[in-house]
Amino acid sequence: MIPLTVRSSYSLMWGTAYVKQVCRHAKRLGYKRLALTDIDNLYGLWPFLTACKREGISPIVGAEVTQPNNSRKRAVCLVEDDTGYRNLCRLLTRRHMDEDFDLEAVLPDHASGLVVLTQNPDLLRTWHSAGITVAAAMPRNPLPPTHQLRRSARHLGVSLVATPGSFFLHPQDVTVHRLLRAIERNTSLSRLAADDAAPQDAWLAAPQAYIRRFAICPQAIRTTHEIAERLVFKGPQFGIVMPPLLNRNGDDPDRHLRTAAYAGARERYGEELSEGVVDRLEHELLSIANMGFSAYFLIVQNIIRHSPRTCGRGSGAASLIAYCLKITNVCPLKHNLYFERFLNPGRQDPPDIDVDFAWDERDGVQQAVLAQFPGRAAMVCNHVLFQPRMAVRETAKVYGLTESEIARVTRRLPWYWRLETPAAELITAVQARPEARALDFPPPWPEILSRAQRLIGTPRHLAVHSGGVVITPAPIDRYVPLERATKEVPIIQWEKDAAEEAGLVKIDLLGNRSLGVIRDAVANVRANGEDFDEACWVPEDDFATQQAVA
Repeated sequence: MIPLTVRSSYSLMWGTAYVKQVCRHAKRLGYKRLALTDIDNLYGLWPFLTACKREGISPIVGAEVTQPNNSRKRAVCLVEDDTGYRNLCRLLTRRHMDEDFDLEAVLPDHASGLVVLTQNPDLLRTWHSAGITVAAAMPRNPLPPTHQLRRSARHLGVSLVATPGSFFLHPQDVTVHRLLRAIERNTSLSRLAADDAAPQDAWLAAPQAYIRRFAICPQAIRTTHEIAERLVFKGPQFGIVMPPLLNRNGDDPDRHLRTAAYAGARERYGEELSEGVVDRLEHELLSIANMGFSAYFLIVQNIIRHSPRTCGRGSGAASLIAYCLKITNVCPLKHNLYFERFLNPGRQDPPDIDVDFAWDERDGVQQAVLAQFPGRAAMVCNHVLFQPRMAVRETAKVYGLTESEIARVTRRLPWYWRLETPAAELITAVQARPEARALDFPPPWPEILSRAQRLIGTPRHLAVHSGGVVITPAPIDRYVPLERATKEVPIIQWEKDAAEEAGLVKIDLLGNRSLGVIRDAVANVRANGEDFDEACWVPEDDFATQQAVA
């Protein structure tokens, strides 16, 4: 028996276990294959693939896609091949980006390469008539032959599938699940409706337990195995996804980078380039071309043109080409910086140049980049996790405590504590602090602190990364699903580490307050009538500057 509807903590405010915990537990139970089908997302795809490899489990990639504001309309979409993966990304993107998203109508356009499981008889009939590979999903327990879903499946000749979905790993984890659901629904634990939480038996059991449970319907077990056998997709393999060249269809990025680098070198060093400059340029151009990174440098050069003052930093300062393109402002020849510290032939991941903009210009630059590459650019996301004070505050609210009661305790809590620290030890440690000696922890505070600890590190929601942007040559939702952040900017569903593991090249566009100060100071100098050419100013060689620093 292979579980086809397993959720992790990336099913936000539903699932309770980290992806690696899910895979480790499945291995202990004896599973050789495992499907992760988190709700409306692929947030945990790369941690899942990594954990499966570590545990020796064969992954099945998928997601459960829901109809907004209609819990009865939902479908588990399992990926068969590359086409199915791209379609799942597009389907999830539309689920989050289209205000009038209709699962019933939209799914047929994105069903190729997917196996679709649904508990809804109406959806089963509609999608079967549309030629979709669809099966009737029996959740948790076998349904009686008279149930509408089984009648519809029998009438249509559609297979029955056993889908005993799980939201947690152990029976006792239902308390954490209910806590998450109460926080999400903004209600107390005592008032949480039955329909707002999973059943108490929604934990991941051993294969034998499911076989016994569905023994009365053996065809459902057979179909489950047959579906699992056809799901051979092991995860996307993009390689390095470089940004596209701008309006240069079919052109050679290496040639364009060479032209731009030499033009910039003449601006930096004059028309007659020294042998040292030429040798270094040729060495870098060859290395960059061999690694396939030419387009990256050209895109970054294009981005910095959106602002009059930028500062590339980090190991990118060791590149003469970056200096000639005005991405960085430090001459690597003058300061004897080695290019191989930035890029070397043994490096497989793409270059990483962080570019600072004036703090009040950064958002405008990001918006300009997103507008320049519509459908092909998005911000990287952050997975915001429950931190200790947030966990205590949210848990106390669903216990019915007032804001003043909660603040009285949370403002005295340490910013972080170990997850394995018992609540009693934590209370003792807090009371030992001078400002908290008179602090009392009557019931239900010990229980609140104990339960809050289980939430620490659990994903809470998505936010926008401070500066990371991804630009792709094809529509970005071929690679990763998109959502719309609270700032109304598109974000990918992966955080920075997962994006880099996938091969998506992240460009960091960061804000720096000092650049704004320098900009305003230069403007003031000129406003006071001084003839100041910033391009010719070399502060490290300026005697007055040296004296001021000394």
